[in-house]
Amino acid sequence: MKNSEHESPLRKLFSKAHNQKFEPLEGFDEAKKYDDGYLIMEGDDGGQIYLSIPAKLITIPEVNCQKLLEAIDGAIWGDLEMARICYERIEINQGIVGGMGGGMATSSLWLHNNLEVARKEINLFLRNVLPEKEARETLGKIKEKIINFDKKRRVLPLP
Repeated sequence: MKNSEHESPLRKLFSKAHNQKFEPLEGFDEAKKYDDGYLIMEGDDGGQIYLSIPAKLITIPEVNCQKLLEAIDGAIWGDLEMARICYERIEINQGIVGGMGGGMATSSLWLHNNLEVARKEINLFLRNVLPEKEARETLGKIKEKIINFDKKRRVLPLP
């Protein structure tokens, strides 16, 4: 197996322990070459899969994907040292090993339940090259929606 900054140590370890297929890719450009090439965003060293999407559907530069990861992780974990973008070949409808329920390889954008509140904005960001100001505003909206959703979720009703 290749060693890459874009490979999930958790999935690599899991696949080795369970003798399962694991096909990490070197990066964004390589992932776009394959119909089954996926971009996966994870936080907490694989402890949470944020999203997965076929790389061919992404129209923005890789650097903007990193900005999206920073906004999402900033809202959820706030530890970019443990966040990464991974590129892998995965069969459609296959699960993606990770904490918090893992993820799924679908034919379009898959989001962790905690991110569904910002689906429209995340989809817009990944599929459109936005002017810089609009991109910053969209990232701000994504982060704000996730933070507000998380705050509401943590409030428990009184008995």
